[in-house]
Parts: sequence; C-alpha cells; structure tokens
Amino acid sequence: MTTTLESLPNELCLLFMRFLAPIDLYRALVDLNYRINSLLTAMIPHPILDTSQCASSRILFSDFCQLLEGKHYWSKCLLPAIDTIHLGDTLAGKILCDDSKSPFTLSSMNTSLSNLFTSLCRLYITEEVINQTNILQMLLPMRNSLRHLHLTFGDSVHDSLYTKIINEFIHHKLSFYSMIFDINNGPHDHDWNINKCQWQDLYWPNTVHLSLSIQQASDLFLLHHRALPILDHLCVTIFKPVKCFTKVIENDLELKNTTNMMIFRLRSLQLSHISLAQLLIYLSSIYMPLLEKLTLTDVYDNTLNHLNQFQQYFQSKTNMPALQPSSFKFLLRFPSEFEYEWKINRNYEWPFETTNIDYCLEEYRLSFLQYWRERLEPPIPK
Repeated sequence: MTTTLESLPNELCLLFMRFLAPIDLYRALVDLNYRINSLLTAMIPHPILDTSQCASSRILFSDFCQLLEGKHYWSKCLLPAIDTIHLGDTLAGKILCDDSKSPFTLSSMNTSLSNLFTSLCRLYITEEVINQTNILQMLLPMRNSLRHLHLTFGDSVHDSLYTKIINEFIHHKLSFYSMIFDINNGPHDHDWNINKCQWQDLYWPNTVHLSLSIQQASDLFLLHHRALPILDHLCVTIFKPVKCFTKVIENDLELKNTTNMMIFRLRSLQLSHISLAQLLIYLSSIYMPLLEKLTLTDVYDNTLNHLNQFQQYFQSKTNMPALQPSSFKFLLRFPSEFEYEWKINRNYEWPFETTNIDYCLEEYRLSFLQYWRERLEPPIPK
C-alpha cells in the first residue's frame, strides 16, 4: 500500500513542515489541496525571509531568484505573505539591498523591498549591510508601512557610522512604531572618538518602542515627550569614552532639587551604564505618572555615598506613583571594600523586594578606568 502526503494525518504534516524553510514549503506544497494549504497557513502564518539561509545552503540561490521573479504560482503566493526580513551580508542580501557592488544582478526585476514585499512590517539589518548600503534610500519608501526596525552595529563599526545613521533618522524625522539601534558588546568598552548626535533636533512622532545608545548622561534630557510624543517603552545605554588611570577619580556631581519637572508618559524604562549620582539627578528631574516597570543595569558607584538618597527616592514614590516594588529591578557595581555596607543596606533598608536587587564587584574595572567627572544639570525650561 502506497502512502501519499495527502493521506498523512495533520500532526505528521505539521511535524515535517517544521524542518523546512518557507520557500521550500511553498514550492513543494502550495495549492496541492485545500487541507494542505490550510496546514501551510497555520504552520507559517507570518513567513520570514532570512538571507543568511542562502549562505548556509538551507535555501538554494536559484529558489531565491525564482521567488523574487514572482513568475511561479508558489512565489506569487509567498511574496505578499512575507512580513519579516533578516538582511545579512550575503549575495541574497546584496540583491535585496540593490547593491551595485553585487557580482550578480537581476536587472529584469524591481528589487525594492517596498515593491516586492507588500506585507513587510519587520526588518532586521546587520552591521555589514548598514556599512555597505544606503539605508535611508531603502527605508524612506517604507516610512508609512514598516512597523519594526532593528539595526545592529558591531565592534567593527566605527562610532561615526552609528552617529551618521542616527542623525539621518533625526533629519528626515524617520519614525517607526518600534526602533532598535543595537550596538553589540557595548560601545562603552572602547576608547572611541565620539561624534555628536543631534538629539536636540529629535522628533519621532510615530515611535512607541525605542532602544538606543547615547553618548552622555545629559542627553537623557533631550529624549523628552515633545521629541517622542507617543513613546511608551524606552531602553537607553549610556556610553562615554574612558581613559586609563591608576587611581579612581570620584564623581563630583552635586545633587540638586529642581521645581522644573519634566513629564514623561513612559510605561517602561531601562537605563544602562550610568553612575548612581547621575541617575539620581535625572530621576529627581522627571515625573513619570504612568511608569509601571523600571530596570537599571550597570549602575556604577565607587563610594556608595549616594546610596541613602537612592533609597529615599523610592521610598517616597513621588515621581513614579504607579511603579510597584515587584516591577523595579537594578544591578549596582561598586568596589569590594563596600560589600559589607551594601549587604547591611540590602537586608534592612530597601523599600522594595530584595529579590529584584543584585550587585557586582568592579575591582578590576574601577582600578583601571576613569569614569568621567561629568556634571549633569537639570534642564532649563524654555
């Protein structure tokens, strides 16, 4: 007795479908019959095109070309269904980016992403593509359709490229629902020659989720509600070039009270790589009535002199009335000589759940790196 694909139960069909790329599934199964079409749609309701799979031979390059040509029935079904694309440094990626340096071109077709993939709403771009492609030319035609953009910058990318991309987005007011500007391994681990981002001109009216890196703590005040009017979720990593010294220089920031409170409509906030003194100045200058989740990682302090003020801030809950103790997490870094003092404060004086608190001893880092003595002043209202 011969067993055909059509005779297999749904469970077995779905099982083997899990091991095939969308291109292979559509080539082999689309329009086979109504039941298989329904299983295909259920298995991959949102097909993903990952150009790195062409480099790993999981997707044949000839199949990829047939997909872009859109002449076959399976390709006509798949092209408008793809809503997520991962662009990597492969030949397939170069073709989609319309890269003139690509050794292979498909002159007979329009490879513009917005024309080829009418349902595209999520786009992930690696550092190699960013470095070789006119990203702005690619994204501007999709400014009203694309919802999620994830740009990855790596160690090999100079800070000038990150700054250039940020400033181009600011200049063109290029704003998507979710934007992630990701720098792998953290720029604060390098002695970079920082170029200035024009945060003072920022206006991204459509952005609800935002993750990026800024060059100094004072830039936080430029990410305000007038620049980001509908922002709900913000993740910021602060980097500043560091210099080697044999002695730790204590941060000399003065904490000042201000009546010029800035109002933010954020629901979640994550800050990374900031001194405890700078953090207190920022938090004391803002009012976030809707904030429900707060995460602070890599908060540096080489004295713990501001620890009591930090505790008192969260005891009052004046500036964050909606924040619940279980939704606040932070990681503090300090020299090992203060570990005993920290443990006493951790066990007896915190106004929130101690299970959300952690610390790291930064003996090595604090003995070799100078954290800049930057004065962070509350903003002056216009």
